[in-house]
Amino acid sequence: MTQAALPPDHQLEGIPTREILEGFARLHQLVVVCDRGGRVVWMSDALGVICGGVDCFIGKSVRELFPRMPDWKRISSVSKRVLRQESLENVRLELEGKSGEPLAVDVSAFRVTGTGDRHPLIVAIVRLVAGQPSELVEGSEFHESVLAAAPDAVITLDASNFITYANPAAETLLAAGAGSLAGRPMALFLPHASGLDHQATAIQELELRLLDGRRVWTSVSSRPLRDASGAATGSVVLMRDISEEHREREVLERKNAELESFVHSVSHDLRSPLVSLLGFGRLLRQDYENRLDETGRHYLERVEQAGRTMEALLQDLLELSRIGRPGEHRVLVDPRAVLMQLQAELKPRLDEQGAKLVLPENPPLLSCDRTRIYQVFSNLIGNALDHMGPTDDPTISVSIREESDLHHIVVQDNGQGVEPDQRERIFDAFHTAGRRPGGGRSTGIGLAIVKKIAETHEGRVWVESEPGAGAAFHLTLPRQ
Repeated sequence: MTQAALPPDHQLEGIPTREILEGFARLHQLVVVCDRGGRVVWMSDALGVICGGVDCFIGKSVRELFPRMPDWKRISSVSKRVLRQESLENVRLELEGKSGEPLAVDVSAFRVTGTGDRHPLIVAIVRLVAGQPSELVEGSEFHESVLAAAPDAVITLDASNFITYANPAAETLLAAGAGSLAGRPMALFLPHASGLDHQATAIQELELRLLDGRRVWTSVSSRPLRDASGAATGSVVLMRDISEEHREREVLERKNAELESFVHSVSHDLRSPLVSLLGFGRLLRQDYENRLDETGRHYLERVEQAGRTMEALLQDLLELSRIGRPGEHRVLVDPRAVLMQLQAELKPRLDEQGAKLVLPENPPLLSCDRTRIYQVFSNLIGNALDHMGPTDDPTISVSIREESDLHHIVVQDNGQGVEPDQRERIFDAFHTAGRRPGGGRSTGIGLAIVKKIAETHEGRVWVESEPGAGAAFHLTLPRQ
């Protein structure tokens, strides 16, 4: 950004004035700064674009910015009043656009004082004056009465993000009281309001600053307002107070974090006695197996099997508690490479059950964390091997297809299927539909892990199945 050299010792509360002005320009698009002699020392880039370039005015008199204004005494009066620490609002002037056309503007100004009051500066906020009021609210009494009765806040902005209309709900939300919001910059309430006038924005949650100093959380969306030629003339902003929902969500997130921390801690604490149990079980088998009768060896096998199930359960609980924590990285992952690795690891089990795993030939790249997508495929394919039951030519097929804004993954088998009353419950933690082929029970965490991974990646998972006709597990992930 081109600018004249500000005095090096010019500071406010220890902060260099330049940093303050550059931050201020992010709130107000059109800003110019003059010294006490009326010389332009700084301009925002946006104002420079309108007037023909920042370089044309830096170091020159501010009068050159308003060549069509004959009343120079008025400008001098403005400067002197501001230098006396008086702020001014909405002084109507004219500046010349880069094509020579006159542009009516309202100018508000205030004084910036440096250390020791040695380098006073005048900061002026320039607001383009629209030719006509917004047709949306002032072109029709019917439209105005409808907006006045709306329960949500409705605000219209001009091209410079100044408020041109606010319905009663907006006046109440922003705690305006008896004073009107019209003519005030939206940046007083939303620091990031500069992006609201040129494009439609999705609903987002933003913290709002109220005139009485309070802060509330709001749901905000905007749409551009256009004239008959299609040119953007401003925007309409819809807001709703969601402070209560935001507080409730913060409480819920805090409780979830505490629960995940508890699960993580308990899982680690239980591993120590479990390691001892499995260790003594191995020693018992090594040293005393020959002294045990068939019933004793059966009991020992049951103890070892229960210990291994418990070990797998604790490991799955740890994984469940880690999903969604900071440190995961979404990158473009080749799912075929992940599936080929998994196929090699599962080969002994596939051969034992005589099952065939069919993989996609040229699947699209997935935007996800690589470890998590490995867990998704591992748990879905493992679940199919566990529960497909006896069937002719057991087959598990994986397909991945691109849709409009997401990737759709399907893991399908030709096994015994899922009962209708189980289709939602199987995604709950600790719920299992039966024993594995070897006789052991699954931990009941695998599909819960898949569900949590899908949700943390802003996707979803579900199953389609009919008893005896196999099951198809569907998972969607956003493409970006």
